[in-house]
Amino acid sequence: MMSHSTERTVMTVKKIFNIVFSDTSEELKTKMLENVFNFDLDEITDDIFDVLRYEFQVYRSGRLKSSNVKYVNYDTVTQIMTITFNNNAVYEYYNIPQLLYLQVRNGLASCKTTGSNRFGRWFKGKFPSNGAAIWKFLRKSGITYRRIS
Repeated sequence: MMSHSTERTVMTVKKIFNIVFSDTSEELKTKMLENVFNFDLDEITDDIFDVLRYEFQVYRSGRLKSSNVKYVNYDTVTQIMTITFNNNAVYEYYNIPQLLYLQVRNGLASCKTTGSNRFGRWFKGKFPSNGAAIWKFLRKSGITYRRIS
């Protein structure tokens, strides 16, 4: 019999699999879970769960080459995009579809201005631009957001 903590972990991992692999057959999802848990399910620890949760639901950008944006992270379950700017300000943007995250992450907009700061230079028409994408796809479109630090 599984402990309550292990049972909760298994249910959460299965839920994440169902979200991430929503277009996949139940049979294939079961086989994938068996491969991930190629050991006794009672041995799952909270540390293993944390790794699985982040591997399957959060996109982390790594450091961007941007004069404005340091990181863009995205949680597919909550649809929250977190952006860390080069000045270390961190903002959360809510109800973000995955396509919108990818547009911002890949900077799919052109600069409207020319300038520079200690992180880099930009010019009118520069493409791709993470800063221009944030302005175009998030700020101008009225997406809900808040500063968290």
